[in-house]
Amino acid sequence: MTPSAPPSEAADGAAGTLFVEEQRFAIVPEWVIDAPVSDGAFRLYSLLLRYGNSTDCRMPSRPTLARRLRRSVDAVDRAMRQLTEAGIVRVEHRRSGEQFLSNRYHVRTTTKCARRPSMGAGQAVNATSSHEHHP
Repeated sequence: MTPSAPPSEAADGAAGTLFVEEQRFAIVPEWVIDAPVSDGAFRLYSLLLRYGNSTDCRMPSRPTLARRLRRSVDAVDRAMRQLTEAGIVRVEHRRSGEQFLSNRYHVRTTTKCARRPSMGAGQAVNATSSHEHHP
């Protein structure tokens, strides 16, 4: 597909057609959008989704993350702390002998919901319970 400016209407006259350039992108779960984290932490989460493949493990270095986010390593560390405190990312510190390696980031993409009992007629669902963190 050749990147071009999207026309106001598709060639067949159907308005609202989505034109996608050949760019890489990350799909962020809606529960993360609603998570109580800063914009910087949200951007960091989005960037972490770009690393790795079909597993939940990513291993970019902290300086690489800082460069991509145009922030300091300290700012990345603060944002990562928010993500870990919210239970969205788990950090695994790696070493080889005395040498420190890049961290392994376990990125959560699904919510952890406690299994609910079957609902009977007339029972209501608490809409906020699906966004609660269950350690």
